[in-house]
Amino acid sequence: MKRSIQFKNDYFILSAALFLIAAISDISASPAMIEASAATLPNGLQVIVKSDHNLPVVAINIVIRAGSGNEPAGSEGAAHFLEHMLFRGSRSNAAGKVEAFIEAQGGAANAGTLRDFTHIYATVPGGVFKESLKALADAVLYPSLETAEIDQERTTILSEIARQNEDPRATLWDLSQRALFPKHPYAHPVNGSPETIFRLGREALVSFHKRWYVPNNIAVVVVGDINESEVLPVVKSIFGPLNPGPASQPVERNPDSLPAKREQVYYHDGSLSYIGIAVKAPGISSPREICAMDVLLAMLAEGNNPRLQTLLLENESLAFATGAEFLTSRQPSPFLIWAACRPEKAAEVKEKLDKEMTSIADGNIAAAEVSAAKRRLEMSFWSSDETYADQADVLGFYAAIDSYRFASEYIPLVRAVTVEEVRAAAKIYFASSARMWLSLLPKKPGDESSGGI
Repeated sequence: MKRSIQFKNDYFILSAALFLIAAISDISASPAMIEASAATLPNGLQVIVKSDHNLPVVAINIVIRAGSGNEPAGSEGAAHFLEHMLFRGSRSNAAGKVEAFIEAQGGAANAGTLRDFTHIYATVPGGVFKESLKALADAVLYPSLETAEIDQERTTILSEIARQNEDPRATLWDLSQRALFPKHPYAHPVNGSPETIFRLGREALVSFHKRWYVPNNIAVVVVGDINESEVLPVVKSIFGPLNPGPASQPVERNPDSLPAKREQVYYHDGSLSYIGIAVKAPGISSPREICAMDVLLAMLAEGNNPRLQTLLLENESLAFATGAEFLTSRQPSPFLIWAACRPEKAAEVKEKLDKEMTSIADGNIAAAEVSAAKRRLEMSFWSSDETYADQADVLGFYAAIDSYRFASEYIPLVRAVTVEEVRAAAKIYFASSARMWLSLLPKKPGDESSGGI
């Protein structure tokens, strides 16, 4: 499942988050996703098309299978910085011209970066599909990366980082990445840090672009009032002449064991304490386990009376807010459970969360609870998949981390999840030995510790 978590800038905000693509029980086929088709150009570029002629609109999503998880040491933040530069001038368009062109047609364009990929996307009237794709492709393939524009955009990115560091939930999510995957590029924030952003210059951005923005690392997704026979010639004319780049090499995987220090404490300028439990959830190579974890997520935090809300808000009034975050990723990624409370309640909240996690890990999961969670997931999937832009986003997301086909496989997999599989996943991933505790506490007078990472 693709879930909302990216307390980022333009995109998950996660789409903040973390995209919630979750997911009706008696629907036998997906009205939105199953009919997509795909072709691959000789240079490796993938073209994914889903035709739907109900509205005279086309959604375009150009996905580059490289995000902050592909950055070399010392260039943290380069993927996101480069994404910002895509609209800051290109071979055929001055800074701001691509967005202005799309908006002049009545459309809208944007871009976003995650740990696994970067994308640039737009929704436009069908009659200007060709011109719009050319403009977006020019931004992707031939960014100017002028030093003056880089310096100007640096200020914008630093402002984004400052805003994100003021968001405790966003901070807690990034802390969970760093705590669970300290030796992996997933560990550092997608936006980078002020220190790395000050260091990054044109050379680093050019290098990242040259390595990853190549046709065999790109998928062009088109959804809406257009047929595959109309899309392919346009894509071929733009991307076909390009030479493929080097094959992607997998980033070194994290060790299975957790760091020795299982409790980490940080401080922020707010007045509430945020208590989190982070565990390593499976990556896309374990689809059935992913769906079992999605069911656990829905049990804990989705719907009118999820477990966390009942545990900490309704029965005890211990917390002001609770939630759980999980974003399916190319490699194992965090499953984060959190609660916001008054500082004097933090110890009691932690005790309650610990007991609840242990209860779930011990198999205290009812069949009716699993069925209800699966229905919520399915309903959420359909309701978050209503527009052409939503569908292009989902197809592009899965094309980036595995295969666009997973978009149509997800609901059947969720339906097939058994109570035994959910209990087995909870036993493995929610075990006390698998938990990393994170506390983000109000900064005390004279305490120089910071909640930033």
